[in-house]
Amino acid sequence: MICVSISYNDYDKCLKTLHNAEMAEIRADLCELSETEIASLIKGTRGNVIITCRIAGTSIKKAKSMLCAGINAGAGYVDIETEAPDEFVSEIRGLAAAKGCRLIISHHDFEKTPSLTDMEEIARDCLSKGAEIIKIVTTANNTEEAVRTLALYKSKNLKDMLSGCGKNKNAGLVAFSMGEKGKFTRYTSLLMGSPFSYAAPEEGKNTAPGQFTRKQLENLFKEGKFVFKHPVIKNKVSIPSSKSIAQRAIVASALAKGVSLLKNYSPCGDSEAALNLIKSLGCEIKKEGSSEKDKYTITIQSPGATKLQAGETLFTGESGFLTRLIIPVACALYGKPVSINGTGSLKNRKLEETSDALRNAGVKFTCDSDHLPFKILSGITNNEISLNGRSSSQIISGFLYAMPLLGSGSVIRVKNASSLPYIFMTLSVLKKYGIIFGDTETSEVLNKIKKGLDIKISGKGKYEPCNIFLETDWSSAACFTVAQAISKSLNMPSFIIEGLTDDKTQADGAILDVIKACGPELKNFNFDATDCPDLFPALTVLACFCHGKSRIKGVDRLYEKESNRAEAIYTEFTALGADIDIKDDIMYIKGGELHGGNVHCHNDHRMAMSLITASCFINEPVYLDNIYCINKSFASFLDNFLILRNKTTKQK
Repeated sequence: MICVSISYNDYDKCLKTLHNAEMAEIRADLCELSETEIASLIKGTRGNVIITCRIAGTSIKKAKSMLCAGINAGAGYVDIETEAPDEFVSEIRGLAAAKGCRLIISHHDFEKTPSLTDMEEIARDCLSKGAEIIKIVTTANNTEEAVRTLALYKSKNLKDMLSGCGKNKNAGLVAFSMGEKGKFTRYTSLLMGSPFSYAAPEEGKNTAPGQFTRKQLENLFKEGKFVFKHPVIKNKVSIPSSKSIAQRAIVASALAKGVSLLKNYSPCGDSEAALNLIKSLGCEIKKEGSSEKDKYTITIQSPGATKLQAGETLFTGESGFLTRLIIPVACALYGKPVSINGTGSLKNRKLEETSDALRNAGVKFTCDSDHLPFKILSGITNNEISLNGRSSSQIISGFLYAMPLLGSGSVIRVKNASSLPYIFMTLSVLKKYGIIFGDTETSEVLNKIKKGLDIKISGKGKYEPCNIFLETDWSSAACFTVAQAISKSLNMPSFIIEGLTDDKTQADGAILDVIKACGPELKNFNFDATDCPDLFPALTVLACFCHGKSRIKGVDRLYEKESNRAEAIYTEFTALGADIDIKDDIMYIKGGELHGGNVHCHNDHRMAMSLITASCFINEPVYLDNIYCINKSFASFLDNFLILRNKTTKQK
């Protein structure tokens, strides 16, 4: 149930909001209303009204008079904070009991999220004060802390407390986190058993940080317009080529004077954005092939790096990688100001590591709090650049592309390198286009990056045209390899995945190692996904159907994807019945049967694909809000299902 928190100073506004709400909380400490007006608001309601008056915001005398007025008028609940004096609590508790008003004892931490043990002790304290509803509200500084608060709903210690506390054994729990990092818990708490969650009546009238409006929270519970009811995967599955390799090859082809050929190309949002970008720079693009098989040969004719003509703005679509790749390249090529901009979820992604890298390179630029658009005002002026790769390897790839274009030699030094297989992919593609770093092998260059050693780069590097075959994309194949393993373990009809190759440059090929470790019976697994974070959604599906508790390391790499993937995975798979926890960069998933439900894709292609994959093994319908975000990487994903007539339908 959604409880609208009312703080208007106008009686009529309060009354209108109260009558339109299924449940409401009157914040008497924030409303400048008299006791008579408070009582008048509550009289005639159905009892779904909480009367609250925070002592910290007023006085004990006023709080007592307001709460008593509300209780006597027929409020269904009264909320007292844990800091209230014992005598105050005792008096209000007695009146509430006499009037049939349920007592909420609430604890608020406006700075942090305590440990689970400390929160359990807070709950014990609430019960000792006579709470019929325990309310624990923390401040989350990250997703892990927010998840810790939600862990109260699964706490065995708390359940034991409630079962042994006499008349309060039916006490309810309301637990969530404040702040933007904890905002999702206000919704997820309802999925986990909270009797109600608080919302603002409108924008600007929130009574706590991170509060949804009532309309926003209601929209989260609306059934998605796409329903998947146990969809069936076709006998043969076709996987597209790697967009990661394609984007690297497309940009390298633009920097190479002459004609390059990209074979086995599969269109998707990110790769098409790269083609559109280099076309805007003056490259000629020719596409040949079969739309039926969705595989093409792309011919790219480029005038060469020095003759690429940039307009005022370079558009990178919704691709984070293309953005991080092209920004350093633009810095190396152009002396005039140029803006880099994108669209969709990319506009909301913070590119802090990109800003830091540009500053280290001596680039003058402007941006809005590390978000697009970036306006490049000057080129690279530092020949020795230190890059931090902790949160992303993509900006490292960008500078590996850019530095050979400078007029003199330079040095790159990488600290905290992550996603090393993707850096290896960059080095491998660059080598095909004639860019090498000294006389060392690609693997040796990667090892230097891993150890934080200097990478020496010759100036005036020349990109050479290349004919390249684009390997099948293991990122796209991950959900189907997982579905194949689950199907076999459940003795369901299996299927063939066509065209997979053992490509060691793709980090996500590690999915096969995980499946092999699980065995045919799907035992639980431990896997470090730090270098291949895109596997997390598919691995979550696998873990849900494994026996026992699986561990996936690398949660810190999920916060700045198309969505906050740690938050998205926790919320949406919890909605389907999964048992998930997050601690110290590790996601723990306990295998068990999933059920149907209403879930959200978060405009994230990998979330959409993983949720659709999970629906293949769920008997009840799974409702999704928007599945077309899959076009970003795998436009033909749904073509691999027997769908849209009787198995999967789009609601009118």
